[in-house]
Amino acid sequence: MSSPFHIGLFIAENIERSRDFLFGAYRYAGSHRHLQVHRVSRLSKKEDQWDLIKSGKFDAVIYPMVDPPLSSWILETGLPCISYHRNAEAEGITSVCVDDVEVGRMAAEYFLRLRFRSLAFAGTSQVQYSRRRVQGFRERIESEGLRIFEQELYSPPSERDAWFRSLPTPCGLYVSWDRDAAHASRILQGLGIRVPEDVAILGTDNDRLECQSVHPPLSTIEFPSEKLGFEAMRRIDLQLQKRPEGRESLILPPLRVVERQSTRLSLIENPFLQKALRFIQENNGNPIRVQDVCTHSGINRRSLETQFRTHLNRTILEEIQHQHIQKARDLLLNHEIPIKAVASLSGFNSSSRFCKVFEQYTGTLPSVYRQQRTILSPE
Repeated sequence: MSSPFHIGLFIAENIERSRDFLFGAYRYAGSHRHLQVHRVSRLSKKEDQWDLIKSGKFDAVIYPMVDPPLSSWILETGLPCISYHRNAEAEGITSVCVDDVEVGRMAAEYFLRLRFRSLAFAGTSQVQYSRRRVQGFRERIESEGLRIFEQELYSPPSERDAWFRSLPTPCGLYVSWDRDAAHASRILQGLGIRVPEDVAILGTDNDRLECQSVHPPLSTIEFPSEKLGFEAMRRIDLQLQKRPEGRESLILPPLRVVERQSTRLSLIENPFLQKALRFIQENNGNPIRVQDVCTHSGINRRSLETQFRTHLNRTILEEIQHQHIQKARDLLLNHEIPIKAVASLSGFNSSSRFCKVFEQYTGTLPSVYRQQRTILSPE
């Protein structure tokens, strides 16, 4: 048996997304025994990391390529390299990463569906992912004829606090990273601004520790981190085999909004509408009909349809289908559940109807959506 290839994987293990990335990388390597992964903490000194790389211990490197001069040092070695940061594309480096502009768009879509008209963004313009996320957020919001309020989260406290106090309420606040979103939540509540009654907060990354570190727990956007780690290792393997496919970059969309209490307060005060929405949400896996919703709400169909159109700008059926599709999206992340079963478990009576509605709402078929977001096989 030939000697294994040694892969240096540099990662910050204190971030949950990074641990998911690691899990995906190990999953691939576990089925390809000619690859041996060496995990290196990015929290160590850059000089120590460089000494390790130039020691000749590694045959290839997986690194974010965001820390000059270490990035340029790695390039000088000529080692096969994969970056898990979008910045690398400008330097001609193969990368696997999430589409940060699409992350911002997903955040905007979420708040728009909740009927927020006042929207804000807090981030850090010094980092590229934050700039890209606000770009997508801003573009989608402005396409609706609205404007967003923007602020540097780490600006001088007096300036930052004044901005928070100036936000019109109720307001939907998107923050580019969960740790910063938790920080923003603490600041707001320290100023006497209620979350989510006055300001609903949405973070990014689904770092469960950060999301649960504040009350109310943070809603957030989840990434396909495990798939990214899997694909990074697969591309390194292909590069080591001198195959050109190993140099193809991969950009994946975010997975979904994980809803928690920081955004759950409904802006709708109509009791019949609240009862209807709650019934639809609680039955998102059942094949309910419009009349079922009306009967449960205690109001006739014409009146309830009027309430839906007035307050939500959609029909009762559209809301039912939206909830079914949200359920289906979650189920599709488990590749062991057949598409036919996903259709049934998400409230559809037939697979054909499910596929038609799913494509109508997402722009893609369920099978394609699953392939883009899950690890199907190590082979």
